[in-house]
Amino acid sequence: MRTGKLLATSVLCTCLVAAAARAQDATPVPSASASPAPSEPKLLDTVVVSGRVAGPGLWQVYRDEDHDLWIMGTLSPRPADIEWDATEVRALVARSQEVLWAPRYSVNVDANLLQQAMLGIGYLRAKKNPDGQLLKDVLPPELYARWLQAKAKYLPHDSGVERKRPLIAAQELFAAAVKRANLSSRGFVYPAMQPTIEANGVKSTVPRVQVDITSQTAKAALADMREMQLDDRKCLAATLDAVETDIPRMVSNANAWANGQVSRISFASLQRRDAACSDALIRPEFSAKYGLPNIKDSVEARWLDEATAALARNASTVAFVPMENLIGPGSYLDRLRAQGYTVSGP
Repeated sequence: MRTGKLLATSVLCTCLVAAAARAQDATPVPSASASPAPSEPKLLDTVVVSGRVAGPGLWQVYRDEDHDLWIMGTLSPRPADIEWDATEVRALVARSQEVLWAPRYSVNVDANLLQQAMLGIGYLRAKKNPDGQLLKDVLPPELYARWLQAKAKYLPHDSGVERKRPLIAAQELFAAAVKRANLSSRGFVYPAMQPTIEANGVKSTVPRVQVDITSQTAKAALADMREMQLDDRKCLAATLDAVETDIPRMVSNANAWANGQVSRISFASLQRRDAACSDALIRPEFSAKYGLPNIKDSVEARWLDEATAALARNASTVAFVPMENLIGPGSYLDRLRAQGYTVSGP
């Protein structure tokens, strides 16, 4: 019986194939051993903007005068206390024929209720260190001492995190630090656009890459994951670095997005953490064993296919894509330029 996307297999796919911070919106990142990125500006924002903001402008993509694709870069996390003034974007959506959203990657499993429950149990076990070990048992003393300092600040009452793998502990620590900086990962674009889309009968498209596997395959993959010796200490170390030094960059990015200052947005230092956590998880042979395609490559290809098709059939299309997919070499915009489209920036 088909049950749709299960919690266990969704996380399974995310955790076993690629870095998952924004799994369906993955973006090229430098390897952890790459040369250091250019130094950040000496002064970064420390206070998050609030109130009513306009947000960034839109990129225009076109090949002729009769077909336009307008792309807005979204950002997560963003300032928690802002109200986005979406008036101009709503007007653009209202006179367009289609809205294109960020691509999504999912793993669906054929499973009955009992099998779902068993997969959920397997997932919970896979989040923990093998053989009942605690973080103090699997981390070097120096790294564990740094972890304790950060945990006392951001996760003071979470004793259960000590039983989790360094990779999972790193994700929970990072989320807590982002929240403390008054940033939010809660979606806000779709709720703002939905009434306009429905009132004007605008087509809404979510490019999807869906992988179907059996419950037996999911069970075997989770069992393998429980036994895997992930090199996820690098991910925790990079996360501690990010919490200690990169939160101001996230605040600066969030403020720049809110104020429409796209040139001030940079993901270089933040992507170093993503790269370290990706390297801990990416196992091409493991993915091939269970028939799971690469997340980044498959969702990028899917989105570009949908974008070029929308450009061909619509006079006007509006797309909402994470900003990190639009900035830097190899971005969606670069790939559209390579296909012969003209791109003009905000």
